[in-house]
Amino acid sequence: MITLIVAILLFLVGRTIYRLYIHPLSKFPGPKLAAISSIYEFYYSVLKGGMFIREMERMHEKYGPIVRITPNELHISDPDYYGELFGGTRDKVPMPALAAFLPTSMVVTVGHNLHAARRRPVANYFSKMAVQNLDSVLQSKVDKLCDRMQEVVSTRSVFPLGAAFAALTADVISECSYGFSVNYLDDPDFKNDIQQGVSNLASIIHIPRWVPFSSTVFSSIPERLLSKVHPALKATFRLKQLVRTTSQAALENKEVHKECDQTVFDALIDPTVPPVERSLNRLVDEGMIILMAGVETTASTLSSIIFNLLHSPDMLSKLRKELDLHPDQTSWSELERLPYMRGVINEGLRIFMSHSQRLTRADPTANMKYKDWVIPAGSAVSQSIHFLHTNPEIFPEPYRFDPERWIRAQEQGDRLETCLAPFSKGTRQCLGMHLAYAEIYLGLAAIVRRFDLELAQTTPEDMNHYREYAFGHPKKRNAGLRVTVTGTR
Repeated sequence: MITLIVAILLFLVGRTIYRLYIHPLSKFPGPKLAAISSIYEFYYSVLKGGMFIREMERMHEKYGPIVRITPNELHISDPDYYGELFGGTRDKVPMPALAAFLPTSMVVTVGHNLHAARRRPVANYFSKMAVQNLDSVLQSKVDKLCDRMQEVVSTRSVFPLGAAFAALTADVISECSYGFSVNYLDDPDFKNDIQQGVSNLASIIHIPRWVPFSSTVFSSIPERLLSKVHPALKATFRLKQLVRTTSQAALENKEVHKECDQTVFDALIDPTVPPVERSLNRLVDEGMIILMAGVETTASTLSSIIFNLLHSPDMLSKLRKELDLHPDQTSWSELERLPYMRGVINEGLRIFMSHSQRLTRADPTANMKYKDWVIPAGSAVSQSIHFLHTNPEIFPEPYRFDPERWIRAQEQGDRLETCLAPFSKGTRQCLGMHLAYAEIYLGLAAIVRRFDLELAQTTPEDMNHYREYAFGHPKKRNAGLRVTVTGTR
């Protein structure tokens, strides 16, 4: 036993010396504890609950734009380098959390070439032209949301608008993906397994990073047992079973009722796709990612925009006047040409930051360079839009909701939108970007044009980002945006 203890101590001492003085990243600035062990990140991400992003802020304030945040990872806070890091063909560093539950999905695909091959079949279904052709489908869902809001005008009861937005986005993405809607907008309480599944998975997203071989470990544990250990995962597994059943039926050429002729899922099972990419597990993993990515982030962005407008009546009044001056402009392509509308939505996307987690790249064969620093080949390098979107040199008073900053920038010829990256940038930019924009423009325009709202039981603390669980979370879990519908226009 003593021999074992001595051996462990010698190993830890030797590893500490190596990481501090010999490791390829040993010359980069950062806290010594972060360089020695990933327990530093574990403390802030897991024990303190999604607070590593706040610790990273402190690191950059102390050490500068490039910091060694873990033994094997550098983080850069520099808006000029964002496009450089994500614009090329570098590989993605594995994402343990999603790889543990959805190991063959596009979003966790490490190699650039395999990712490109998986993205290619579905890219056209999310193009701007394809989404513009869905205007009538999207508008019908928005109209259904407005009908639900109309029902509570006379009662003036508290309306869960945040949950309603999630139901809207779930109905849209399910119809676009599988050809039929999950119809969560019809549920009296907007019950939403997709949103619940995303929320529950996000709550444990930092844990698999510290589980060796997490993908193998979690995939080998029966879902029933995982649900008992962590009951919140039940909704995630219910969603996965729905996706599995639908995928199996499609693979077996069973008749599936579809409200759309062509869907994203049709592309995934097209005969031109290699057979290995049409396996049931692959379709389930991709289907889960598409559904989950298409719900929470867009809904939360809409909630953030409405909250900030209700908190600033003068801004709401300006937006309403602009929309009233253009009553015939109802399509997404028309609405995005309205300057104040565009400024409001850009500011909402900047403030909300749909994926505030850091995204990581590595070049396995060549050194990378940042200013005078040479980053050794194979090193993990990350950036986060949190640091891009809150950079005070680009966005003065970064935590203030200010739609007119975008109008001023346009008038001055300043291309401020190049510093907006809510869907990331480069070859792995979010596929659903155009669909999200369309939902936000159509949903916001309809609500501002038709309803008078007041905030109900919702404070800035309920809405503002404080923690990072893949995307931004408030300090405490809450029921989301709630309003009173006080009248119609």
